[in-house]
Amino acid sequence: MTLYSTYTSLTRDPAYTYKLVQLTNDVRERLEKGEQITIKSDPNVPSHLVLTASDSTWKIRQMKHTNTALVMSSRSDWSPMFGADRASDLNALVSIASLTYEYELTPTKGTITITDLPVYDPKTKDTRENVKSISLDKLLCDSCISEKEFYQQWYKLGGCDIKGNATILSPRYISELLQLIITLLIRHKILDIKSEGIVDKMPQIIHLIQQHASTIPVSAIETVVHKFSDVSTGQLDHSSVSEWFGIETLQKQASIRALSVRDFLMEWKSALPPFYNAPLDITQLQGYYYKPALDSVAYLDSSNLAVLDLSARVKELFSIAKEWEWEDFAPFIMSFVPSGKKPDAFMLKYCKRRRSGACAGTSTDLAFFPIDSVKTRLQAKGGFFANGGWKGIYRGLGLCVIALAPLALLFFVTYDGLKRKLIQENNMNPTIGHMIAASFGEIAACFVRVPAEVVKQRTQVGSAGKVTSWDNFVYLLRNQSGEGVIRGLYRGWSTTIMREIPFTVIQFPLYEELKSQWALANGETPLAPWKGAVCGSIAGGVAAALTTPLDVIKTRIMLEKKSMGVKVVVSRMIKDEGYSVFFHGIGPRTCWVSAGGAIFLGCYEMVSSTLSQVTK
Repeated sequence: MTLYSTYTSLTRDPAYTYKLVQLTNDVRERLEKGEQITIKSDPNVPSHLVLTASDSTWKIRQMKHTNTALVMSSRSDWSPMFGADRASDLNALVSIASLTYEYELTPTKGTITITDLPVYDPKTKDTRENVKSISLDKLLCDSCISEKEFYQQWYKLGGCDIKGNATILSPRYISELLQLIITLLIRHKILDIKSEGIVDKMPQIIHLIQQHASTIPVSAIETVVHKFSDVSTGQLDHSSVSEWFGIETLQKQASIRALSVRDFLMEWKSALPPFYNAPLDITQLQGYYYKPALDSVAYLDSSNLAVLDLSARVKELFSIAKEWEWEDFAPFIMSFVPSGKKPDAFMLKYCKRRRSGACAGTSTDLAFFPIDSVKTRLQAKGGFFANGGWKGIYRGLGLCVIALAPLALLFFVTYDGLKRKLIQENNMNPTIGHMIAASFGEIAACFVRVPAEVVKQRTQVGSAGKVTSWDNFVYLLRNQSGEGVIRGLYRGWSTTIMREIPFTVIQFPLYEELKSQWALANGETPLAPWKGAVCGSIAGGVAAALTTPLDVIKTRIMLEKKSMGVKVVVSRMIKDEGYSVFFHGIGPRTCWVSAGGAIFLGCYEMVSSTLSQVTK
C-alpha cells in the first residue's frame, strides 16, 4: 500500500480569489506547449465566461458539488512552497478545502455581438439610437471567441473596418459589391465556375474594383471576398453566392404573395450577375421559406418567430402552414437543438414527454377508477352507502378518460421542462428543483383537473339527481346552481391546489430520491421501468396518506349544493362529525394512489425508456 501525506491548507493571498477549473486534455496540452490561454467574459452578461486559445473556444460552466475538491500533483520539488524539510515526501498531495463547486470546460462556438454596431451603406445613414463606436481590436477583446474563429465569423457577418470603427455592411451594399466583383472578374476572365482561389488574388481584385469605382473602401472589398469564399481553400463559394441572391429574391418577390417554385427559380436566376452560372436548388434556402401549397414558396422571416419558447415557435409554424416537410421545418427549430444532438431525435424526445405523460395518466385511471369512487363516497357527507354504495361504481369514467390525457400532458411537459431548466441548466439543488417543478406542473394540470374533478365527483355521488357526466356538465354550463359557470366549474380550485402542491412536494422529490438511491446502489443508469414503478408506488402512498385531510376538504367543497368557503366547510365538518372525518377514505386513497403511482410513473418510465432507445 502506498501512503500519502495530505497538506490540508495553503496560505492564501487575500488579494486573490481561488477557483478550481477542470481542464480538458486539449487545453492541458496547449498550456504545456506554452500557448496563450485567455479567460473572457461578455460585457453585457458578466456571468457568461469562456476560455479561448488561438483557434478554439470553451464555455466555462460551474458545477456544484457537496464534497471538497482535492487538487493532486506529482511535482517532485515542493521546497519553494513548503521548505526543504518537507520536500522529500514525493507523494505529497496538496488540497484546497471549502470549495463546493468547480468549473468545467465544454467546447463551444464563440459568438460576436453585433447588435449595436453601426451599419455602413453609402446611400443611407444609420439612424438607430445607441449605436456603439468601437475599434475592431476592442471588439475582438470583448467577444467570447478565439481570434481565428472571430475573423471567420466577422467576415461571414459582413463585418468591416471603416475608418477605424467595427462596422457591419448593409445587405443592400453587400449585394451591390458582390454583383460588381463577380461581373468584373468574369469580364477580365479571372473567374469561371471552376476558378482557383480568389483570396490569393485579393490585390488584383482590389485594383480592378478601384479602377471602376475608386470610392469603394478597400476593407469593404476584402469583407465581401472573404464572406463568399471557402475558409479552407480560398475559392469562391458558388453555393453561398447563389444562396445570398436567393434569399434576397425571396424577400423582394415572395414576402407579400407566394410564387410558384418555377416562377421563383426564374426570378432567382435573373437576380444573379450576368453570365454567372451557379447551380440553383430551392433546398439551399431552407430556413427562409415555407410552402403554402405543394408547388409554391413564400418568404418567412425567422426573426419574427418566438425566440425563447420552442412550444410557441412550433405552434406559430403550424399556424403559418398546416403541413411541413421535415427538411423545410427543421431549420426553424435548430436554435433550440442542443449542441451535438440531431434535430429529428431532439424533436422526437420533445414530443416524447407528451406521449409518455398521456399514456401514464390514462393507464392509471382506467385501472383504479372504482377505488376512487369508493374513496369519494366515503368522504362525502352522509358516508358511503348514503352516496350510492357499490352501485354505479364506474360513474364518471368517460370524463376521466377524456380529461386525464391532457391533464397528464400538461403536468409532465411543465415538470420535465422546468426540472431540466432549474437543475441541469441553473444547477439548483435537486430536491428543491423537483419540488418547484412538480408544484408548477400541478398548477398547470389543475386547469383541466379541477373542472373534471367537479363533474366526476358530482357524478360519482349522484349530486342533484344527475347520474351521468354529461348531465352534470350541462347542469354547470347552464348555471343551474346560480353561482356562475366559471365559479361552478372551478369550485374547489384553491383547495385542490392546497392538496396537490403538498402532495407533489412530497411525492416527486421522494420518487426521484428513491430512484437515485436504487440506481446508485445497483450501478444501474437509467433505472429499469419496473423499479421506477416500485419507487412511484412508495412515494405515492406516503404522499397520499399525509395529504388525506386536504383531499377530504376538497371533496366536500366540490360536492356542496352551493359554493362555500374553506373555513365554513372545515368548521361545520368538525362540529358535526369530529376530527376523525378528515381521515375518511385514507385506506382506499392510499391504496389507490400507491397502486396508481406504480402504473402512472411506471408507464411513464417505460414509454420514456422505449422512446429514448428509438431516438438513439
